[in-house]
Amino acid sequence: MKVIRLHIAIAIFALSFALDAPALTLKELAGTYIGHRTEYTPVGVRRFEEIDVFKPDGTLLSFVYVNGVLVFSSWEFLEMKEDGSFSTGLGGGVITLCGKHLEITGYFPTYGTTVHIKERRTDKPANWLR
Repeated sequence: MKVIRLHIAIAIFALSFALDAPALTLKELAGTYIGHRTEYTPVGVRRFEEIDVFKPDGTLLSFVYVNGVLVFSSWEFLEMKEDGSFSTGLGGGVITLCGKHLEITGYFPTYGTTVHIKERRTDKPANWLR
């Protein structure tokens, strides 16, 4: 029960920032980012390395690694709102971009999972990073 309360509290906290988030466009967001992903799930906390490629049309390609081994990849389409919040087919959250630093907090109710990602933009293509 405490785990579920923690997920809800994190999701509410993250979504509250949507009201204060600066307007962010998909064009500004476009690029390749590398960093770390933390997932708060009903069964515990998991940590990964991640590479995300954002396209100006809203396409997001994600590559998730553990110890250099690809364990998960996904292709999603983001719908951005002017307040910096986003939604996908599975959930939603908030994206903030400060210079080269990107921070994403999302909640995915289907899985009962909150995801927190901290990344930095890189000029290298995604296939060069691993």
